Amino acid sequence: MAAVKVGRFVSGSATQTVSGVGFRPKCVILWHTYQSNEETFENDLQAGIGAATATGEQWASAIWDRHNQGTSDCFRRMENDICVLAVSDPGTGRQIDMEGAFAGFTSDGFQITWSVSASVDISYIAIGGSANAYAGVHLIDDAGGTPSITGVGFQPSCILAHGIHLGSLDAYSDHGFYSFGGGSSASATDQATCSIAIEDDVTTTDTYRKFRQGEFLEVLTLAGGSQCNINLDSFDADGYTWSVSSSFTTDRYMGYVALGNVSAFGGYDTQPVSTGDQAITGAGFTPNLLFTWSHGHGNSGTVQDNAVFQIGATDGTNETTHIITSLDNQGTSDSDRAQSDTDVLWRNASNVGNHKSFDADGFTINWTACDGGERYYGYLALLVSEATGWGHNINGVANANIGKINGIPKANIAKVNAA
Repeated sequence: MAAVKVGRFVSGSATQTVSGVGFRPKCVILWHTYQSNEETFENDLQAGIGAATATGEQWASAIWDRHNQGTSDCFRRMENDICVLAVSDPGTGRQIDMEGAFAGFTSDGFQITWSVSASVDISYIAIGGSANAYAGVHLIDDAGGTPSITGVGFQPSCILAHGIHLGSLDAYSDHGFYSFGGGSSASATDQATCSIAIEDDVTTTDTYRKFRQGEFLEVLTLAGGSQCNINLDSFDADGYTWSVSSSFTTDRYMGYVALGNVSAFGGYDTQPVSTGDQAITGAGFTPNLLFTWSHGHGNSGTVQDNAVFQIGATDGTNETTHIITSLDNQGTSDSDRAQSDTDVLWRNASNVGNHKSFDADGFTINWTACDGGERYYGYLALLVSEATGWGHNINGVANANIGKINGIPKANIAKVNAA
Protein backbone atom coordinates (compact mmCIF):
# COMPACT_ATOMS: atom_id res chain seq x y z
CA MET A 1 0.00 0.00 0.00
CA ALA A 2 1.28 3.46 -0.90
CA ALA A 3 1.86 6.16 1.70
CA VAL A 4 2.03 9.30 -0.50
CA LYS A 5 0.04 10.56 -3.46
CA VAL A 6 0.31 13.67 -5.63
CA GLY A 7 -2.78 14.34 -7.69
CA ARG A 8 -5.36 16.70 -9.13
CA PHE A 9 -9.12 16.92 -8.86
CA VAL A 10 -11.79 19.31 -10.12
CA SER A 11 -13.50 21.19 -7.32
CA GLY A 12 -17.20 20.46 -6.88
CA SER A 13 -20.10 21.34 -4.62
CA ALA A 14 -21.82 20.19 -1.43
CA THR A 15 -19.62 17.56 0.25
CA GLN A 16 -17.19 16.23 -2.32
CA THR A 17 -15.27 12.97 -1.89
CA VAL A 18 -11.85 12.88 -3.54
CA SER A 19 -10.96 9.23 -4.10
CA GLY A 20 -8.23 7.25 -5.82
CA VAL A 21 -5.55 8.13 -3.28
CA GLY A 22 -5.01 4.46 -2.49
CA PHE A 23 -4.75 4.75 1.30
CA ARG A 24 -6.23 6.64 4.25
CA PRO A 25 -4.29 9.94 4.49
CA LYS A 26 -3.30 11.74 7.67
CA CYS A 27 -2.51 15.02 5.94
CA VAL A 28 -3.51 16.79 2.75
CA ILE A 29 -1.90 19.90 1.27
CA LEU A 30 -3.86 21.65 -1.49
CA TRP A 31 -3.00 24.47 -3.89
CA HIS A 32 -4.39 25.99 -7.08
CA THR A 33 -4.32 28.86 -9.56
CA TYR A 34 -8.09 28.82 -10.18
CA GLN A 35 -7.97 27.47 -13.74
CA SER A 36 -8.32 24.34 -15.88
CA ASN A 37 -6.01 24.92 -18.86
CA GLU A 38 -2.53 23.40 -18.88
CA GLU A 39 0.70 25.34 -19.50
CA THR A 40 -1.20 28.41 -20.68
CA PHE A 41 -0.84 31.73 -18.90
CA GLU A 42 -4.22 33.28 -18.12
CA ASN A 43 -4.90 36.87 -17.11
CA ASP A 44 -5.11 37.79 -13.40
CA LEU A 45 -2.93 36.51 -10.62
CA GLN A 46 -5.19 34.25 -8.58
CA ALA A 47 -3.93 31.50 -6.29
CA GLY A 48 -4.50 29.72 -3.00
CA ILE A 49 -2.86 27.18 -0.72
CA GLY A 50 -4.13 25.27 2.31
CA ALA A 51 -3.70 22.17 4.44
CA ALA A 52 -5.62 19.91 6.81
CA THR A 53 -4.92 17.08 9.25
CA ALA A 54 -8.31 17.11 11.02
CA THR A 55 -11.51 19.17 10.98
CA GLY A 56 -10.05 21.33 13.74
CA GLU A 57 -6.59 21.45 12.14
CA GLN A 58 -6.86 23.27 8.84
CA TRP A 59 -6.05 26.60 7.19
CA ALA A 60 -6.11 28.25 3.79
CA SER A 61 -5.02 31.50 2.18
CA ALA A 62 -5.58 33.22 -1.16
CA ILE A 63 -4.09 36.09 -3.17
CA TRP A 64 -5.44 38.23 -6.04
CA ASP A 65 -3.88 40.78 -8.42
CA ARG A 66 -6.10 41.99 -11.25
CA HIS A 67 -4.67 42.17 -14.76
CA ASN A 68 -4.68 45.23 -17.05
CA GLN A 69 -5.51 47.87 -14.45
CA GLY A 70 -4.32 51.48 -14.56
CA THR A 71 -4.38 51.42 -10.76
CA SER A 72 -3.25 48.15 -9.22
CA ASP A 73 -5.89 46.05 -7.46
CA CYS A 74 -4.44 43.33 -5.23
CA PHE A 75 -5.26 41.83 -1.85
CA ARG A 76 -5.11 38.64 0.21
CA ARG A 77 -7.06 36.67 2.81
CA MET A 78 -6.49 33.81 5.27
CA GLU A 79 -8.81 31.58 7.31
CA ASN A 80 -8.23 28.78 9.83
CA ASP A 81 -11.43 26.75 9.47
CA ILE A 82 -11.16 25.86 5.76
CA CYS A 83 -8.55 24.19 3.55
CA VAL A 84 -9.30 25.71 0.10
CA LEU A 85 -9.83 29.40 -0.72
CA ALA A 86 -9.96 31.62 -3.83
CA VAL A 87 -10.69 35.36 -3.90
CA SER A 88 -11.06 38.00 -6.61
CA ASP A 89 -12.39 41.43 -7.52
CA PRO A 90 -13.91 41.42 -11.02
CA GLY A 91 -14.61 45.15 -10.72
CA THR A 92 -17.70 44.87 -8.55
CA GLY A 93 -15.94 44.41 -5.20
CA ARG A 94 -13.91 41.82 -3.33
CA GLN A 95 -15.45 38.37 -3.21
CA ILE A 96 -14.82 34.73 -2.38
CA ASP A 97 -14.85 32.60 -5.53
CA MET A 98 -14.22 29.24 -3.86
CA GLU A 99 -14.26 28.10 -0.25
CA GLY A 100 -14.11 24.58 1.12
CA ALA A 101 -13.69 23.09 4.58
CA PHE A 102 -11.99 19.78 5.27
CA ALA A 103 -14.65 17.23 6.28
CA GLY A 104 -12.61 14.10 6.94
CA PHE A 105 -10.37 11.36 5.59
CA THR A 106 -11.68 8.20 3.96
CA SER A 107 -10.01 4.84 3.33
CA ASP A 108 -9.20 6.05 -0.19
CA GLY A 109 -8.98 9.84 0.05
CA PHE A 110 -10.59 12.83 1.72
CA GLN A 111 -13.73 14.97 1.77
CA ILE A 112 -14.29 18.71 1.36
CA THR A 113 -17.53 20.53 2.12
CA TRP A 114 -17.95 23.52 -0.20
CA SER A 115 -19.61 26.70 1.06
CA VAL A 116 -18.70 28.52 -2.18
CA SER A 117 -18.37 26.16 -5.14
CA ALA A 118 -16.44 26.37 -8.40
CA SER A 119 -15.13 24.00 -11.06
CA VAL A 120 -11.35 24.38 -11.32
CA ASP A 121 -8.28 22.19 -10.93
CA ILE A 122 -6.83 21.70 -7.45
CA SER A 123 -3.52 19.96 -6.86
CA TYR A 124 -2.93 17.99 -3.69
CA ILE A 125 -0.38 16.02 -1.72
CA ALA A 126 -1.83 13.26 0.46
CA ILE A 127 0.42 11.75 3.14
CA GLY A 128 -0.35 8.68 5.26
CA GLY A 129 1.51 5.55 6.28
CA SER A 130 4.02 6.02 9.10
CA ALA A 131 3.74 9.82 9.16
CA ASN A 132 2.57 11.94 12.05
CA ALA A 133 1.04 15.19 10.83
CA TYR A 134 -0.31 18.46 12.18
CA ALA A 135 -1.63 21.52 10.31
CA GLY A 136 -2.00 24.74 12.25
CA VAL A 137 -1.69 28.52 12.32
CA HIS A 138 0.63 30.51 14.50
CA LEU A 139 0.98 34.22 15.29
CA ILE A 140 4.50 35.42 14.57
CA ASP A 141 5.44 37.67 17.49
CA ASP A 142 6.27 41.19 16.31
CA ALA A 143 8.87 41.35 19.07
CA GLY A 144 10.88 38.53 17.49
CA GLY A 145 12.98 36.31 19.74
CA THR A 146 13.30 32.51 19.91
CA PRO A 147 9.83 31.17 20.70
CA SER A 148 8.99 27.49 21.01
CA ILE A 149 5.90 26.32 19.11
CA THR A 150 4.14 23.55 21.05
CA GLY A 151 0.95 21.52 20.78
CA VAL A 152 2.02 19.60 17.68
CA GLY A 153 1.81 16.31 19.58
CA PHE A 154 5.05 14.76 18.33
CA GLN A 155 8.62 15.65 17.40
CA PRO A 156 8.63 16.84 13.78
CA SER A 157 11.04 15.66 11.11
CA CYS A 158 10.33 18.67 8.89
CA ILE A 159 8.19 21.79 8.60
CA LEU A 160 6.50 23.55 5.67
CA ALA A 161 5.35 27.12 6.31
CA HIS A 162 3.35 29.81 4.55
CA GLY A 163 3.16 33.48 5.47
CA ILE A 164 0.80 36.09 4.07
CA HIS A 165 1.55 39.06 6.38
CA LEU A 166 -1.90 39.23 7.99
CA GLY A 167 -2.74 40.24 11.53
CA SER A 168 -6.40 39.20 11.23
CA LEU A 169 -8.13 36.13 9.90
CA ASP A 170 -11.36 36.01 7.88
CA ALA A 171 -10.81 39.49 6.41
CA TYR A 172 -9.46 41.02 3.19
CA SER A 173 -6.26 43.01 3.38
CA ASP A 174 -4.66 45.30 0.79
CA HIS A 175 -1.49 44.32 -1.10
CA GLY A 176 -0.23 40.93 -2.19
CA PHE A 177 2.21 39.27 0.18
CA TYR A 178 2.97 35.58 -0.28
CA SER A 179 5.81 33.57 1.28
CA PHE A 180 6.60 29.88 1.40
CA GLY A 181 9.44 27.86 2.86
CA GLY A 182 10.49 24.72 4.62
CA GLY A 183 13.23 22.94 6.49
CA SER A 184 14.34 19.51 7.63
CA SER A 185 16.82 20.59 10.31
CA ALA A 186 18.37 23.60 12.02
CA SER A 187 21.21 23.52 9.51
CA ALA A 188 21.25 26.47 7.11
CA THR A 189 21.76 24.08 4.20
CA ASP A 190 18.44 22.36 4.97
CA GLN A 191 16.19 25.47 4.84
CA ALA A 192 14.98 27.71 2.01
CA THR A 193 12.19 30.22 1.40
CA CYS A 194 10.83 32.43 -1.39
CA SER A 195 8.60 35.49 -1.12
CA ILE A 196 6.75 38.03 -3.25
CA ALA A 197 5.27 41.46 -2.56
CA ILE A 198 2.77 43.37 -4.77
CA GLU A 199 1.65 46.88 -3.91
CA ASP A 200 -2.03 47.80 -4.15
CA ASP A 201 -3.53 51.08 -5.46
CA VAL A 202 -0.54 52.41 -7.42
CA THR A 203 -0.50 53.67 -11.02
CA THR A 204 2.91 52.14 -11.78
CA THR A 205 3.17 48.54 -10.61
CA ASP A 206 5.58 47.84 -7.77
CA THR A 207 6.30 44.11 -7.42
CA TYR A 208 9.18 42.11 -5.93
CA ARG A 209 10.45 38.59 -5.35
CA LYS A 210 13.20 37.06 -3.29
CA PHE A 211 14.72 33.66 -2.60
CA ARG A 212 16.73 33.13 0.56
CA GLN A 213 18.71 30.02 1.38
CA GLY A 214 19.40 29.15 4.98
CA GLU A 215 16.10 30.56 6.27
CA PHE A 216 12.80 28.90 7.02
CA LEU A 217 10.52 31.83 6.11
CA GLU A 218 10.83 35.48 5.05
CA VAL A 219 8.22 38.20 4.53
CA LEU A 220 9.03 41.21 2.31
CA THR A 221 8.07 44.86 2.64
CA LEU A 222 6.33 46.75 -0.16
CA ALA A 223 9.68 48.40 -0.91
CA GLY A 224 11.39 45.04 -1.30
CA GLY A 225 13.02 44.99 2.11
CA SER A 226 12.66 42.31 4.74
CA GLN A 227 9.92 42.55 7.38
CA CYS A 228 10.48 39.19 8.99
CA ASN A 229 13.18 36.52 8.88
CA ILE A 230 12.76 33.14 10.58
CA ASN A 231 15.39 30.46 11.11
CA LEU A 232 14.52 26.97 12.31
CA ASP A 233 16.53 26.27 15.48
CA SER A 234 15.38 22.82 16.60
CA PHE A 235 12.72 20.13 16.48
CA ASP A 236 11.37 19.48 19.97
CA ALA A 237 9.29 16.74 21.61
CA ASP A 238 6.03 18.66 21.07
CA GLY A 239 6.90 21.09 18.28
CA TYR A 240 9.81 23.26 17.23
CA THR A 241 11.84 26.35 18.11
CA TRP A 242 12.77 29.17 15.77
CA SER A 243 14.64 32.48 15.78
CA VAL A 244 12.61 35.46 14.59
CA SER A 245 13.95 38.83 13.46
CA SER A 246 10.91 41.05 12.86
CA SER A 247 9.98 44.63 12.04
CA PHE A 248 6.26 43.82 12.19
CA THR A 249 4.23 46.39 14.10
CA THR A 250 1.71 43.71 15.12
CA ASP A 251 1.72 39.92 15.31
CA ARG A 252 1.19 38.17 11.96
CA TYR A 253 -0.33 34.78 11.11
CA MET A 254 1.54 31.90 9.55
CA GLY A 255 0.13 28.58 8.40
CA TYR A 256 2.27 25.48 8.73
CA VAL A 257 2.38 21.72 8.35
CA ALA A 258 4.56 19.65 10.68
CA LEU A 259 5.42 16.08 9.68
CA GLY A 260 7.03 13.51 11.95
CA ASN A 261 8.22 9.91 11.77
CA VAL A 262 9.42 10.43 8.18
CA SER A 263 12.85 10.80 6.59
CA ALA A 264 13.27 14.38 5.35
CA PHE A 265 15.85 16.11 3.16
CA GLY A 266 15.44 19.86 2.69
CA GLY A 267 17.60 22.23 0.69
CA TYR A 268 17.98 24.30 -2.44
CA ASP A 269 19.72 24.30 -5.81
CA THR A 270 19.66 26.14 -9.14
CA GLN A 271 18.24 25.23 -12.50
CA PRO A 272 21.14 24.34 -14.85
CA VAL A 273 21.96 26.52 -17.85
CA SER A 274 21.41 23.68 -20.31
CA THR A 275 19.09 20.71 -20.67
CA GLY A 276 19.81 17.29 -19.20
CA ASP A 277 19.74 15.47 -15.89
CA GLN A 278 20.39 17.18 -12.56
CA ALA A 279 21.10 14.78 -9.69
CA ILE A 280 20.50 16.12 -6.16
CA THR A 281 22.34 14.03 -3.56
CA GLY A 282 22.90 14.00 0.18
CA ALA A 283 19.53 12.68 1.36
CA GLY A 284 20.84 9.42 2.76
CA PHE A 285 17.66 7.62 1.70
CA THR A 286 15.47 7.01 -1.35
CA PRO A 287 12.57 9.52 -1.27
CA ASN A 288 9.04 8.84 -2.43
CA LEU A 289 7.79 12.46 -2.36
CA LEU A 290 9.27 15.74 -3.59
CA PHE A 291 7.97 19.25 -2.95
CA THR A 292 9.48 22.30 -4.73
CA TRP A 293 9.14 26.10 -4.62
CA SER A 294 10.83 28.84 -6.64
CA HIS A 295 10.89 32.56 -7.43
CA GLY A 296 12.25 31.98 -10.94
CA HIS A 297 15.50 33.95 -10.60
CA GLY A 298 19.20 33.16 -10.32
CA ASN A 299 19.87 35.41 -7.36
CA SER A 300 19.54 34.39 -3.72
CA GLY A 301 19.50 36.79 -0.81
CA THR A 302 18.81 39.95 -2.84
CA VAL A 303 15.38 41.23 -3.79
CA GLN A 304 14.53 41.27 -7.51
CA ASP A 305 11.89 43.06 -9.57
CA ASN A 306 8.74 41.21 -10.70
CA ALA A 307 6.69 38.90 -8.50
CA VAL A 308 7.09 35.23 -9.46
CA PHE A 309 6.02 32.35 -7.23
CA GLN A 310 5.89 28.64 -8.10
CA ILE A 311 5.01 25.49 -6.12
CA GLY A 312 5.23 21.93 -7.46
CA ALA A 313 5.29 18.31 -6.31
CA THR A 314 5.76 14.72 -7.49
CA ASP A 315 5.32 11.24 -6.05
CA GLY A 316 7.43 9.70 -8.81
CA THR A 317 4.42 8.95 -10.98
CA ASN A 318 2.35 12.12 -10.90
CA GLU A 319 3.68 15.69 -11.20
CA THR A 320 2.00 19.06 -10.79
CA THR A 321 3.04 22.69 -10.50
CA HIS A 322 1.38 26.12 -10.32
CA ILE A 323 2.92 29.54 -10.96
CA ILE A 324 1.81 33.17 -10.53
CA THR A 325 3.49 36.31 -11.93
CA SER A 326 3.07 40.09 -11.70
CA LEU A 327 5.41 42.37 -13.64
CA ASP A 328 7.06 45.39 -12.05
CA ASN A 329 7.13 49.00 -13.30
CA GLN A 330 4.14 48.72 -15.65
CA GLY A 331 1.65 51.50 -16.44
CA THR A 332 -1.11 48.89 -16.45
CA SER A 333 -0.86 45.77 -14.33
CA ASP A 334 0.39 42.62 -16.05
CA SER A 335 -0.57 39.68 -13.83
CA ASP A 336 -0.94 36.04 -14.85
CA ARG A 337 -1.16 32.45 -13.64
CA ALA A 338 -0.50 29.01 -15.11
CA GLN A 339 -0.32 25.33 -14.19
CA SER A 340 1.24 22.12 -15.51
CA ASP A 341 0.29 18.53 -14.75
CA THR A 342 3.45 17.02 -16.26
CA ASP A 343 6.28 18.89 -14.51
CA VAL A 344 7.54 19.43 -10.97
CA LEU A 345 9.28 22.70 -11.96
CA TRP A 346 7.70 24.78 -14.73
CA ARG A 347 8.48 28.49 -15.27
CA ASN A 348 7.31 28.66 -18.89
CA ALA A 349 7.89 26.66 -22.08
CA SER A 350 11.58 27.67 -21.98
CA ASN A 351 12.19 26.41 -18.45
CA VAL A 352 10.83 22.93 -17.73
CA GLY A 353 11.98 20.38 -15.15
CA ASN A 354 10.50 16.86 -15.00
CA HIS A 355 11.05 14.36 -12.23
CA LYS A 356 13.20 11.54 -13.59
CA SER A 357 13.87 9.31 -10.60
CA PHE A 358 14.06 8.89 -6.86
CA ASP A 359 17.56 7.65 -6.11
CA ALA A 360 19.36 5.95 -3.22
CA ASP A 361 20.75 9.29 -2.02
CA GLY A 362 18.26 11.85 -3.39
CA PHE A 363 16.49 12.51 -6.67
CA THR A 364 17.09 13.47 -10.32
CA ILE A 365 15.38 16.23 -12.30
CA ASN A 366 15.46 16.04 -16.11
CA TRP A 367 15.48 19.55 -17.58
CA THR A 368 13.83 19.33 -21.00
CA ALA A 369 13.99 23.10 -21.59
CA CYS A 370 16.42 25.72 -20.26
CA ASP A 371 16.96 29.28 -21.45
CA GLY A 372 20.51 29.55 -20.12
CA GLY A 373 19.65 31.25 -16.84
CA GLU A 374 20.23 29.72 -13.41
CA ARG A 375 17.14 29.91 -11.18
CA TYR A 376 16.99 28.99 -7.51
CA TYR A 377 14.47 26.51 -6.16
CA GLY A 378 13.88 25.08 -2.72
CA TYR A 379 12.91 21.49 -2.11
CA LEU A 380 11.79 19.04 0.53
CA ALA A 381 12.23 15.35 -0.28
CA LEU A 382 10.51 12.81 1.98
CA LEU A 383 10.46 9.09 2.54
CA VAL A 384 7.15 8.11 4.11
CA SER A 385 6.97 4.46 5.13
CA GLU A 386 3.96 2.35 4.22
CA ALA A 387 3.85 1.00 7.77
CA THR A 388 0.87 2.22 9.74
CA GLY A 389 1.86 5.01 12.10
CA TRP A 390 0.03 6.48 15.05
CA GLY A 391 -0.93 9.75 13.41
CA HIS A 392 -1.60 12.91 15.36
CA ASN A 393 -5.01 11.91 16.70
CA ILE A 394 -6.49 8.55 17.54
CA ASN A 395 -10.25 8.71 18.04
CA GLY A 396 -9.85 12.37 18.94
CA VAL A 397 -7.07 11.79 21.49
CA ALA A 398 -3.79 13.59 20.79
CA ASN A 399 -0.97 11.19 19.98
CA ALA A 400 1.24 12.84 22.61
CA ASN A 401 -1.28 11.78 25.28
CA ILE A 402 -1.38 8.14 24.29
CA GLY A 403 1.48 6.28 25.92
CA LYS A 404 0.13 2.79 26.44
CA ILE A 405 -2.61 0.48 25.21
CA ASN A 406 -3.84 -1.95 27.86
CA GLY A 407 -0.69 -1.21 29.83
CA ILE A 408 1.67 -2.07 26.95
CA PRO A 409 3.94 0.73 25.67
CA LYS A 410 2.90 1.56 22.14
CA ALA A 411 6.50 1.30 20.93
CA ASN A 412 6.32 -2.45 21.64
CA ILE A 413 3.09 -3.02 19.77
CA ALA A 414 3.62 -4.05 16.16
CA LYS A 415 0.04 -5.01 15.43
CA VAL A 416 -3.33 -4.46 16.98
CA ASN A 417 -6.04 -7.10 16.62
CA ALA A 418 -3.76 -9.06 14.31
CA ALA A 419 -4.42 -12.70 13.68
